Amino acid sequence: MVNKGIRLDKHSLEISSPGIFMRLRKPEHFQIFKGKRIKVKLFQKIQGLKTATGNIIKSNKEGVSLKIVNTNNCIQIPFSHISKANLEPEIKI
Repeated sequence: MVNKGIRLDKHSLEISSPGIFMRLRKPEHFQIFKGKRIKVKLFQKIQGLKTATGNIIKSNKEGVSLKIVNTNNCIQIPFSHISKANLEPEIKI
């Protein structure tokens, strides 16, 4: 198909989404998702945890503070200790 000299038949546009379990890679991601539930895997244990799931209380350029799910415990995690972090929405069936 030709439209005003532009060929449209050989091009396509794909749109994708990172999904509900989006990976958090940058400090800005943690700020954007303040209040949301995330799962964090750590390089080394902090307060006895190697993996933590909780809601983001606050974040800054050094790290993130989480309220751990099903407890009143809060944990502060430096970004340098995080090996992987993803949104971890609570899925209700």
